Amino acid sequence: MIRPTLIVILLELSCAQALSAQDIVDPCFSSIEKPGKYETTADIHNICGCPTVYIASDLLEWNGTEWLGALDARVNSNIPPPGCNVRAFWMGFQYWTTGGEGVALRLDKPLQNGQTYSYTFTYAKGESAFSEPGYDFGPSIYTDTNEPILQKAFYVGALPPTVDWTTQTFSFTASPVQAGHTWIILYTLHSSGMVLSNCSSRKDLIDKTLLTKRDSTLCQGDSLILSAPNRQLYSYQWSTGETSSSIAVIQSGEYSITVTSGTCELYDTASVEFIDCNPHLVMPNVFTPNGDPYNDLFLPISYDSNYLVSGELSVYNRWGERVFEGNLLTGWNGDSDHGPVSSGVYFYNAILIDSRNRTRTLKGSIYLIK
Repeated sequence: MIRPTLIVILLELSCAQALSAQDIVDPCFSSIEKPGKYETTADIHNICGCPTVYIASDLLEWNGTEWLGALDARVNSNIPPPGCNVRAFWMGFQYWTTGGEGVALRLDKPLQNGQTYSYTFTYAKGESAFSEPGYDFGPSIYTDTNEPILQKAFYVGALPPTVDWTTQTFSFTASPVQAGHTWIILYTLHSSGMVLSNCSSRKDLIDKTLLTKRDSTLCQGDSLILSAPNRQLYSYQWSTGETSSSIAVIQSGEYSITVTSGTCELYDTASVEFIDCNPHLVMPNVFTPNGDPYNDLFLPISYDSNYLVSGELSVYNRWGERVFEGNLLTGWNGDSDHGPVSSGVYFYNAILIDSRNRTRTLKGSIYLIK
């Protein structure tokens, strides 16, 4: 059976955050060794007692390109926020698993009567050929005892149904019935989705693949576009103050960007240097091809070999007729195809080719004396 996808719930928890009472035991979903199919059942109450702290169908893991463990490749369109160590549990609706599916998140301590608790989720509905018409995505929320069984769980409420991404915090005050409950259950009947672990710590945020351009050296007068992935739900903050996904750079310096989505954040930097790439070419204004060892060739007197690697030279007489075409760096000896030319003023056109295979043109005149 093809599994419908395209629903994601983003669970805003941090692995680096110290646990306090009634926190999720394993917000990073790290207690399961590898992604794959886990405890697919006909009803959520039939999958309690699994050897993990969760009740769910499949564990997925984002490797930067795709969701490992996914049974439907379409789930790969659910690209998670950047900079995250991401695992997720799949939640299927009634057409995928009879009675719907859910995920149970175990708390580190039991709920206490009269205590108020809050949990925040970012979630959305995706389009699927198997989605039941008329139902936007807003999973129900329950609490339960040490062995969660949906049929006896205590209903807390539901997240507001939505099509587009939204972030909602739900709160409840534990009743006497809930005292001692140690599980939070998210359950869906009419939509499918993922519960996403969004774990990151500051030392994990540096990812040198964020910017499409890395440390660069360019010539003065050039420009460089630094860009990060352009996605609707991302926000951007450059060190320049700009908030777009890309910026144009024309000055030397170190440029940094912070990309955020929900509670997930990624930071990257690029160092850019603009240098003088002028070849500083000096051409003579006279040469004497008379057979003595001095000034017999018309070629550059000096140039910067770091930026000029080759060139082409064309020479014309005063009537615009080309008398020479050849290599700039080996020069012209004063001959044409018809033999030596006469003394006089000639005009040249030089094409300079630099180390980046870019070209520029230099024009001038030369006085030939015999």
